[in-house]
Amino acid sequence: MPLLINDMLNLGVPLNQNLGHLDLSRLHATAQNSGLVALTDEPWSRAQFATSRGLAQERWAVAFIDKGKEQFQPLAKDGPSVSDCLSAEQSRALADVLASRDQVVCLRGSAGVGKTTVIKQLQVRLADENRAVFYCAPTSSAADTLRKDGVATATTVSDFLQNRVLKDRDRLTGAVLVVDEAGLTSNMQGGELLKVAERYNAMVVFLGDSKQHTSVEAGDFLRILENHSSLHTVELSDIRRQTVAEYRQAVKCMAVGGALGGLEALDRMGWVKEGKADYLGAAVEDFIKKSDGGRRLDAVLAVTPTWAENYAFTDQLRTELKTRGILKAGETIAVHEPLAWTKAQKERAENYLPGQVVTVQRATAGFRCGQTLSVQRVEGGRVFVITENGEKALPLRQLNIEVARVRSLEVCEGDKVLVRANERSAKLLNGEILTVAEIKDGVITTVDGRKIDTGRVKALAHGFAVTSHKSQSKTAEHVIVAAERLDAKSAYVACSRGRVSCSVHTPDKVALMERLPSGNRASALEVLADQAAASAPRGLPPVPEIQTPDWRERLKQACSWTWWRDVARETTHWVENLPHWGRVDGRTPNIPLNRDRS
Repeated sequence: MPLLINDMLNLGVPLNQNLGHLDLSRLHATAQNSGLVALTDEPWSRAQFATSRGLAQERWAVAFIDKGKEQFQPLAKDGPSVSDCLSAEQSRALADVLASRDQVVCLRGSAGVGKTTVIKQLQVRLADENRAVFYCAPTSSAADTLRKDGVATATTVSDFLQNRVLKDRDRLTGAVLVVDEAGLTSNMQGGELLKVAERYNAMVVFLGDSKQHTSVEAGDFLRILENHSSLHTVELSDIRRQTVAEYRQAVKCMAVGGALGGLEALDRMGWVKEGKADYLGAAVEDFIKKSDGGRRLDAVLAVTPTWAENYAFTDQLRTELKTRGILKAGETIAVHEPLAWTKAQKERAENYLPGQVVTVQRATAGFRCGQTLSVQRVEGGRVFVITENGEKALPLRQLNIEVARVRSLEVCEGDKVLVRANERSAKLLNGEILTVAEIKDGVITTVDGRKIDTGRVKALAHGFAVTSHKSQSKTAEHVIVAAERLDAKSAYVACSRGRVSCSVHTPDKVALMERLPSGNRASALEVLADQAAASAPRGLPPVPEIQTPDWRERLKQACSWTWWRDVARETTHWVENLPHWGRVDGRTPNIPLNRDRS
């Protein structure tokens, strides 16, 4: 992902963190000597940059895909047997994937095309081939969905790279790596997966949709491969989730990149509702109605792009559910709300406040993985926490940590609870939504029999509404989207979750439609390609042509002196410009030798 000098999320972070206290000339000098690679010819203050490592990573991945074309035996020796559970399109797609001789192949499926059904049949066919197969997904919730769909050995990409590769290295040679929800894979994770495939001569099957959400980390890995490599992509486009024809067509429009057209189609159906300042209240009323007065909460999925909207929507909904007796007596517990800081923010002691909590993600410098510590004080550019052995300063640049604030959360019988971090000891996965059967003395008992000790498990929130990212891979009878703003990806993902209906509640429909960015992040290769296209000429001046419909018109033109004058002028112009066109290197054609004449 390129680093935009003016982007406050990248090199603009120092300015944002030290607003009014940073010397701009020093920032310029530091950035210019940082080893960043300039991707455009613009002045430094407006240029786009990437790290040399990031650019090399993108180029290597593209080259690896191209190198593996037609170099392997097919995944299966013959076509798939006919299955009643597969449609004609699904059967053709599965056959195409199994017949591929490329080291890497992608099965791309829009939301709701029945990709899960195809995965189950893919699993059967690969098992028939007696090949070692490893299934993984970028997120815990996506891996959990795979397990629920019958792939018992599915795990996260991180777990596969960190643990399974070492544990099962004897089985990796010639194996097949199947990556579900591959659109969520970052450049770093994707590159590491391909390195494993290179080392063990393994084949890779990516399953996903680059038009849905991408990795939180840098890089839209799958989209980069689709746009810049010769990746063999098999398409599933027949959407099967939506049961209403008009709704299905709206989602199809979003699936091919027409988020605005899809929203407009929903609006024509009367499903985009303008609620002004009370749009969240209108969304709550809609939720109550479609959940049969709150008695069928699992039938409705609410999606809110921001946590501020989530909290406000949830407060109003829970008040209504209490009034109706759906939520019973409960207790108030302390939970940790992640602050989602960048690495640069975590390294600055000035950002920390007493009372915040830090969770160690990887054992380093005397701190245990999973250890949760409370910030005691910030002094002299150092952050001090309380440990079992007393106060200790955090080595901020060495630790891999998550930072959170403490907030109160009321949990009642009947509540929905969202797990916001993996808790392996309690068998809880990030993104899971659980229903509370009982809470007593801080211990939650869920309807599926699990017990959660909230004195130890803190990454919890109410689960009546989820963000668009959390909604990916989920399906419900009805989906309700409450949003002031959406981008193309969040609109597509959120609106495609429902089977029967989708309601979009917003304060201003016109503003919602006008503020609909694509949601894509430019890759370093894309910026370079755009720069090359911008500097290339539009082509040779057109060669003059005499277009005559018949001999009468030809004779008429030949007798006209103005016609001969125009032909002479066009020919002279073309000949004069001819020397200024050609090649400046062995690769790029038609680059003007004299840029001023281009």
